[in-house]
This record gives sequence, C-alpha cells and structure tokens, in this order.
Amino acid sequence: MSVKRKRTRKSGPSVFLRGLSAFFRKTGRGLSAGAKKLGSGLSTGFKKLGHGLAAAARWLWHGLTAFFGGVGRLLHKGRRPLALLLFIAVLGTVLVLTVSGGIRRVTRDRILSPVEAAAQAADEGFDCILILGAGLRDDGSPSHMLYDRVVTGTDLWLSDPDGFGALLMSGDHTGDYNEPAAMKTLAVSLGADDRRVFLDHEGYSTYESLIRARDVYGAKRVLIVTQEYHLYRALWIARSLGLDACGVTADKRSYTKETYREAREALARYKDYWKALPDDDEHADGTPVDLTGDGSRT
Repeated sequence: MSVKRKRTRKSGPSVFLRGLSAFFRKTGRGLSAGAKKLGSGLSTGFKKLGHGLAAAARWLWHGLTAFFGGVGRLLHKGRRPLALLLFIAVLGTVLVLTVSGGIRRVTRDRILSPVEAAAQAADEGFDCILILGAGLRDDGSPSHMLYDRVVTGTDLWLSDPDGFGALLMSGDHTGDYNEPAAMKTLAVSLGADDRRVFLDHEGYSTYESLIRARDVYGAKRVLIVTQEYHLYRALWIARSLGLDACGVTADKRSYTKETYREAREALARYKDYWKALPDDDEHADGTPVDLTGDGSRT
C-alpha cells in the first residue's frame, strides 16, 4: 500500500527570502569573479605600462649616451667647433619643441567649436571676429587656406551679427598685393554687411594683427579664426597682449606642405613666445578705428 505524501505549500515570504538569498549568492560570485578578472587585467596593464616606460627610459639613456659620447669623441679629436655646433643644434631643438608644446597646452582650452563660439557670442558677446591673412593666388583671389578662414568667420558672423560684433580682416597690403580687400570681397559675396567688415592693411604678421586689433581697433574680446596649427600661436600672443581671446579652427580640407608648415610654425611659436612677453611700452601706431562705426570707410 503506497503512502501519499502530503505536499506542504510554502509561504510567500519564505519563497521570497530564498529567492533573495540565491540572488545575493549569485551576485556575490559574479562580483568576485569580476574583481579577480579586473585585478588580473589591471596587473597586466600596469606591467605592460611599466615595461613601456622602462623601454623608453632605456632608449632615452642610450640616445643621450650616444650623443654625449659622440660629442666627447669630437672633442678628443680636436673638433671642438663641430662638437659645439652639434650641441647647440640639439639644445636649440629641445628648447623649440619645449616652448612649442607648452604654448599648445596653455592655449588649447581656448579653442571652441562653432556651436560653443555662438553660445559665447549670445551670452557675453565679442567685439569682433579677427580673420588672419594667409596669402593670395597669382590672380589676386584668396588661397585655399585664406578662403576657408573667411568662409568660417563669415558663417559665424552671419549666425549672430550683434553677438559677434564686427568682422576684422587683417593681412598684408603691399602695392597691388591686397589681402584684406580680397578677404572683404569674399565675405560680402557670402552675405556679410559691407559696413560691418573692417580692413587692417598692416597685418604683416600674426603679432602685428593682434596688437593692432587691440591698440588701433580697440578690441578687447576677440574671436580669432585661422587653421589649428596657427591658432595656438595666435591665442598665445593675444593672451600675452591682455586680450580676452578665443579661437575657431578653419580646417575644411587637407593643405599642401603640412609637414613643412608644422616645422616652421614650431620655430614661429618659439620666436613669438619671447616677442609677446608682456611689455607695457609696446603699442601699435595708427589712427584709432571704432569697430561700432562704418567699416566701409576702411
């Protein structure tokens, strides 16, 4: 005779507690396994980082040893001028790269996207958008780099003419060579108001463009438009001159001779680092121009 077992119904709280207990057990096992894998991954990562740093340090040590060994051999052979020249060249390269890298680090936070620039124009406003010259073609039309700068700056200005203030075109005007005029012609063709476009005919260098924007045109808060490689130096000069400046990049395409341009720019940053050191006696000459007036007279 078989005996039927009576099934006992488990209460709701009991089932809930068992389920909760199982959940925490599985969660604990999962967290433990995850922690082990994370620890193993971090350990491997730090080991690889340590190996990489050690390898870099060894290469640096070998490089310095080889360099100073070479200088020592030249001195031993009586070639002091050559050794001195080699030492100066390496030291100069280190100084240029150090200053160039420092300028990039200090100014990179002042580079804005077009959206960020528009927000600042609406919030705080700018006295002007300063567009820096970049050369003309043989027929007098803007080069690719200059064209992209003018288009970028004009598009920004058209989005909020009141917030961005004036358009200031600064470049070289020597004889028949007239960068500012070509820049204005392009800006007006894109829809800019002729009366709000001002020309600086003596912007022969980045430094001169910025100091004249301050002293001749009375600008205090400026948005600079140029390509990224150039913008770091322009922002550094503006900072040194006491201008409240931000920048927007005008890199709309690839440009020729980029490697040469970057190397040249590193030297230019080094030069302008010293040139732009604060000097209360440094001022630009010229008849003052009111950026709230009529730009067509410039």
